[in-house]
Amino acid sequence: MIKTDVIIIGSGISGLTLSLLLQRKQIPHIVLDRVQKQKVMALGETLPPSAMALLEELELLSFFQENALRKTYGYHSVWGSKTLQTTNFFTSNPFKYGLKIDKQGIQTALKEKVASHILPFDQLDTINHTTSKVTVTLSHKKKKQHIEGNYIVDATGRNRIVLNVLQIPINLYDELLAFSCHLPKKKHKHMIHEVLTESFAGGWGIVSGLNKETQVMTLYTTKNTGLHSQLTNYSHWKTILADTKYLRKYLAKEAPSSIHGGKANSSAPQQMAGENWIAIGDAAMAFDPLSSHGITNAIYTAHRASEVFTKTSSYTLKNYHQDMQAILTTSLETKNTLYLREQRWPEEVFWETYHSFLSPPSVSRSLHTATSSS
Repeated sequence: MIKTDVIIIGSGISGLTLSLLLQRKQIPHIVLDRVQKQKVMALGETLPPSAMALLEELELLSFFQENALRKTYGYHSVWGSKTLQTTNFFTSNPFKYGLKIDKQGIQTALKEKVASHILPFDQLDTINHTTSKVTVTLSHKKKKQHIEGNYIVDATGRNRIVLNVLQIPINLYDELLAFSCHLPKKKHKHMIHEVLTESFAGGWGIVSGLNKETQVMTLYTTKNTGLHSQLTNYSHWKTILADTKYLRKYLAKEAPSSIHGGKANSSAPQQMAGENWIAIGDAAMAFDPLSSHGITNAIYTAHRASEVFTKTSSYTLKNYHQDMQAILTTSLETKNTLYLREQRWPEEVFWETYHSFLSPPSVSRSLHTATSSS
């Protein structure tokens, strides 16, 4: 039996960032790291300038800069009209740049910093939670291991493994799906930045530079459009993007080696912290990618959770839940406003679904509630 103070389940950016912050505070903890057998697709995500101040506050800015792919200085969008809009970070204060992030690279670097706290496992067998303690049983290389702690942290992303065990209901705010692939990098004469977002009749898409040779294209839609089955086959992408002004020009003649599909919807548990437990990162709040909050949310929730576990802090689990609910409300309002700005295809299923649900905007509404991962 291993005994500790905090058990963190999940070794994504939120779980590893929390581990680093707890390590600095000398708070005993363990990160349960599931051995990954599947290779994860690199998406080349961007941390916006607003996240730099948070990283600086946490003394993580230099670390993220050293492990980022490069700095970024803006993006393009075609949304609400055919006009190409350019957003430059040069007007942002105090930081005039963002960071292009390779999540796998960041996670590897974080693991090196907190290596002494990481416990690998193949299978999570049981989670037993009481008001006084938490016990986790896991298997690794056919051997059982038991861990006992005072707190448990759900850092398992949209899988929400701990929340499912605790039977915490999940609010689903939309049903967005994402389909991503790697393509040969192309440059467009009108583009000074490497990121472009463009809407189309059946959804919207984004193309983002990954490295000198490769870019990532992701298309978003919902199941009720019927496009989700077509987007698993690259041969349909040209037809789907035929009416776009720019996205179609980034398509390659040769099909990519694979297309990665998955959920990209906004969702959140009705309760984000409770008796001896807390959810961070996507487990606490999973956002539609249009709002660009994913990695920033992972870091911020880890920061606030670390305060909960600091004995000299007056910040409580209840405070955390209330603060995260306020952030969720603001983020959903921002997302709703962005979707309502696109009015070119009001009768298309994708946009009709969003507009009928969002008009007038109401962040208290959810499509439905689930107890499974969403």
